Amino acid sequence: MSNQAISVSNRISPELKLKLRIKTSLTIGAGVASTKGLLKRFAGNARSFVPVKSKEHAGYNNLLEDVIWGW
Repeated sequence: MSNQAISVSNRISPELKLKLRIKTSLTIGAGVASTKGLLKRFAGNARSFVPVKSKEHAGYNNLLEDVIWGW
């Protein structure tokens, strides 16, 4: 299970997701450099965000449901 993660609701339209390009902006090129402070503060030795597929986290919602604020 990931230590830290950013997720985007499936209620966001595909058009808006394309416009936001959150994953790309945090994991490629200059975006990686822009996350250094965040990673240093919250992710210990991590050097960058790592994109994952939804199936890699299947079922974790059952562990987090009604336990963690904002879930």
